[in-house]
Amino acid sequence: MHGLNQKRSLLEFREKLYQRAHSPAMQPILRNRIHLVVLHAAAIFLAACAGPLNGRIPVEVAILADGITVQVDLPPGSTVFDALEKSGIELGANDRVEPPSFTIISESTIISVFRITETLEIETSPIPFERQILRSEAIPEGETRLLQAGKMGLEEITYRIIKEQGKETIKIALNHVALEQPVPEILMIGERSAFIPVTFSGVIAYASAGNAWLIEGETGNRRPIILTGDLDGRIFQLSPDGRWLLFTRLLEGEINSLWIAKTRSILPEPISLEAINIIHYSQWGPGVAFDEFASDDIADNIAYSIAYSTVEQRPSAPGWQANNDLHLLALDETGILLDQRTILESNPGGLYGWWGTSFSWSPNKDRMAFARADGIWMLDLIQGSIDSLIRITPFQTFGDWAWVPQIAWSPDGEILFYINHGPPISLESTEASQVFDLNALPIEGGYKVQLVNQTGMFSYLETSPLKDRVAGEDAYQLAYLQAIFPSASETSRYRLIIMDRDGSNRKIIFPPEGEPGLEPGAIRWSPNGERLAVLYNLDLWLIDPESGKSQRLTADGQTQSFDWKEVDVKK
Repeated sequence: MHGLNQKRSLLEFREKLYQRAHSPAMQPILRNRIHLVVLHAAAIFLAACAGPLNGRIPVEVAILADGITVQVDLPPGSTVFDALEKSGIELGANDRVEPPSFTIISESTIISVFRITETLEIETSPIPFERQILRSEAIPEGETRLLQAGKMGLEEITYRIIKEQGKETIKIALNHVALEQPVPEILMIGERSAFIPVTFSGVIAYASAGNAWLIEGETGNRRPIILTGDLDGRIFQLSPDGRWLLFTRLLEGEINSLWIAKTRSILPEPISLEAINIIHYSQWGPGVAFDEFASDDIADNIAYSIAYSTVEQRPSAPGWQANNDLHLLALDETGILLDQRTILESNPGGLYGWWGTSFSWSPNKDRMAFARADGIWMLDLIQGSIDSLIRITPFQTFGDWAWVPQIAWSPDGEILFYINHGPPISLESTEASQVFDLNALPIEGGYKVQLVNQTGMFSYLETSPLKDRVAGEDAYQLAYLQAIFPSASETSRYRLIIMDRDGSNRKIIFPPEGEPGLEPGAIRWSPNGERLAVLYNLDLWLIDPESGKSQRLTADGQTQSFDWKEVDVKK
């Protein structure tokens, strides 16, 4: 009974509490207490969550930079970048940090800052010289002579230098500028000459292995002129008085460049004519040929004239596009340029004009003949007029080259000799005809005359100096190359033939019977007309046209070009 009363009393107490709790007076008080309980629970929960991330213990970080150590404290979860920012240490654009700046720090850490600098520095450095060895029959066998002492060059080099913590780690050469070119050491080594010394008139200059040599009066009397090793042999010509050499040298980035050098000096300093890319033509003027064009104030000082034509370099075959232009230079006795002018501006040059034009200065000084693949013209240098002389059917080469007829003036300037492309004698087309004839054309009126039939396309005509005959008449001879196989003259070898100006007294003089023929190339008469010179198997040979006897002058098989002139000893 007592337990029942207790239960009833408990139920009545709970009922009273409920009614009190839901009474209007208790509602605000109850809501405030609930809010306090919730806030307290939330604080306990957040404290429980935050405790594992930072443990309320900061992470110690040491930063090594610029030779000092900086200590900072950071909450766990910070990055290396945060540490650097808090320390106040700034990074340069090239500086490196270890560990990387994005690394998260969760424990005590050492951060290293590596200072990196980049600079440009210029240094001078020596350029070693090369040693060149020339073999010559001009000195006794086994003897060695120092022709030129070697000298170190000097260059300026710009380096990009990268340093880390003050120590050089990378050094890269960016640019080289030559301040002084090295001078090669040149030794001449004697070789036994198998040739009997031969005397001749004038001087012979020849290019061998990129160098220029001079032989004067006697085959054993030879000496070097240019020892640069870069002559290309395209232009190689002595001045009319034999005192200067005109030549082309290889030029980096271009085809070549035009130069002159004194022949009367020992290893003269070459003089640049500031002309580049000369393929087909450059020539000394006959006498002082420029005086017709020069102004009065410099005309008296003109000693030499030079003409040249240029091309533009191209990557495709044949390696150039011809300008078909013509320029004249006037020089004084020392080689100083006095005047220059353009006679023909750059032009297409007719059919196959991309190949180029061949010019030949008349001995009369005031005109030039020039040949292209489709004909021959006359240029009046005084009036500037151009007249057509001969129309020629262009030869179809089926290759990346064009055939241009060879031309040569008589020594008196009255007749122009040339190679004509004739009509076919077989079933080939007119353009593919293998017929090439030697013709003569009087300049002052008259008709062309065919002197020799089927000489071949590469005949390299050359007239001798005028000779006095017993009757007092001036006479001369014509030398040319005759193809051994005229119907295949493009690949045929040739024989050297001389004849009188009218085509009579024709005879073969070189090579001797039974020997292989000549590769087509230049022919030169001696200044007195008593000898001829040709290249045979890349060596220079002298020939007596009367007897047919010959003598080899060089034995290295490297001769590229040559010329022969009389020397004016009075200058």
